[in-house]
Amino acid sequence: MHPRPRITCLNYPELIITKPSPPAPLSGVRGGGLSSTNN
Repeated sequence: MHPRPRITCLNYPELIITKPSPPAPLSGVRGGGLSSTNN
């Protein structure tokens, strides 16, 4: 009946997942690079 509120609810989690998504891979690459140099 209210597809608008449902879409917004789904969009909220999607935006949150997308935001941490880009920084997550960068952090992993940075961490791996630091680990390699440390080794």
